[in-house]
Amino acid sequence: MADDRTLLRIAHLYYREGLTQQEVAARVGIGRVTVGRLLNEALQRGLVRIEIRHPLARLTELEVEVQRRFSLADVVIAQTPDVDDPTVRLDAVAAAAADYLATLRPQPTTLGVSWGRTMHAIAGRMAHGWATGVPVVQMNGAVSRSERPTYADQIAQDFAVRGGGMAHLLSAPAIVDRAETREVLEADSAVSTTLELARMADVAIFGLGTISEESVLVESGYLDRAQVDDLVAAGTVGDVLSRFITADGSVADPEIDARTCGLPLTELSRKRRSIGVAVGVEKLGITRAAASAGWANALVIDEALAEALLEAGPVATDAAPADAAELEADDAR
Repeated sequence: MADDRTLLRIAHLYYREGLTQQEVAARVGIGRVTVGRLLNEALQRGLVRIEIRHPLARLTELEVEVQRRFSLADVVIAQTPDVDDPTVRLDAVAAAAADYLATLRPQPTTLGVSWGRTMHAIAGRMAHGWATGVPVVQMNGAVSRSERPTYADQIAQDFAVRGGGMAHLLSAPAIVDRAETREVLEADSAVSTTLELARMADVAIFGLGTISEESVLVESGYLDRAQVDDLVAAGTVGDVLSRFITADGSVADPEIDARTCGLPLTELSRKRRSIGVAVGVEKLGITRAAASAGWANALVIDEALAEALLEAGPVATDAAPADAAELEADDAR
C-alpha cells in the first residue's frame, strides 16, 4: 500500500493537471501500470472522489439500478418537467421512447407495435428517417367495437412511413365474443400472415395499460363495467397487448385471453428487445408485472414510476425473462 503523500501527488497530477498516466509515470519515476494501480487505490481509499455533476446524472443512476433490480436489457428514464400535467409527462416519455428506438443498434429488422394513447404519442414523436426501410407490424387486434377510434392503423403507418418501411396491419378486433371466432380469424391467411410477421419481429414496442373504466379497451367497447370489476377482483393489474395479467405476470382470465386476437405474451420474451412504455405511478402494478415476468425486457418510464419500481422491487414469477447472454448475442448479430 502506497503512502498518502504519493497517492495524493499522483492523483493531483492526473486529475487536476490533466497529465496522462504515462506522463505521470515519467514525472514521478515509476511505471505506467503502477500509476494506474495507485490511482485505483486512491479511489478505493476515498482519497479521491469522482462526482458527475449534471441534471441527468440522477436519472442515469436510477436507470442502472432499475435495470439491475429487474434484470432488464435496457432502461430509459425520461426527464419530465416538474408539473402535475399527465399530458406533459406523456409527451416527455414518448419523446424518450422515440429517441431510444431511433438509436437502437442494430436497428430492428422488423418492428412490432401495439396501439393506445401511449403508442399514439410515440408515433407522433418518431422523426422522419429514424430507420431505413424497417417493416412495421401491428401485434394485437384493434378494430373498435364502439364509436371511439383506436388509431391503430395510423400508429403503425406513422412508424413505417417515417422509417421508410411498410406497415402490416392486423385486421381483427382486440377481443371477440367466442374463442372459436378468434381461431377462425387467426386462421384467415391475411391475419395469419401478419401474426407470423409479428412473431418474426426482433423488436417490439408497446404501451402498458391499467385496468379501469378509462382504459382504451373499455372506451373501445371491448369490456363493460361489470367485466372490469370481475378482472379487478381476479387480481388484474393491467394489460400487455390487450392481454390482462396479474401481479406475477400470469394471465388473469383464461377465458378472455382465449378470445383475444394477437401475439401471445410468450412471444415477447423471445425478442431481442420488447420495450414496455409507461407513464405515472398509477402504472406501477402493470409495469412491475411485465418487467418481472419478462414480457418487457426494456422499459421507458418517468422518474416517479422508476422510484416506485425500486421501492416495490420485482415480483417472484415462474415466467423467466430471456437470458442476458442470448440478448447480447442477438445484439452482436
